[in-house]
Amino acid sequence: MKQLFWFAVLHFVVLKAVEGIIFFVSHTPPKAVNLEVLEAVLVHVEDVLKFPRWLIIKLWPWETTPRGLGLALTIFNSAVWGAALAGLRNFWRKATA
Repeated sequence: MKQLFWFAVLHFVVLKAVEGIIFFVSHTPPKAVNLEVLEAVLVHVEDVLKFPRWLIIKLWPWETTPRGLGLALTIFNSAVWGAALAGLRNFWRKATA
C-alpha cells in the first residue's frame, strides 16, 4: 500500500512536470527555436499518462460531469498508475530474485 501511494505521487509529479514542459515549449516562438516535434512527443507522453482518466471520462454517459469528478479522476488516474508501477516493481523483484 505504501508503494502504491508513493508511485501514485511520483506519477502525479511526473505528469505535472510534463504538462509544465508542454506549456513552456508551446509558448516558445517557432522563429527562435522550432520545438514542434518535441511538443508532439510530449503530448503523446501526456496522453499515455492520462489514459485511465480519459477512459473513465469516455465511459461517462452524460454531457455534464459532477463538481468533484475532475479531482476524483485525477486521484483515480494516479492511483491506477501507482498500482501498475508497484505491481511491476514487485513482479520484477520476484523475477530477478
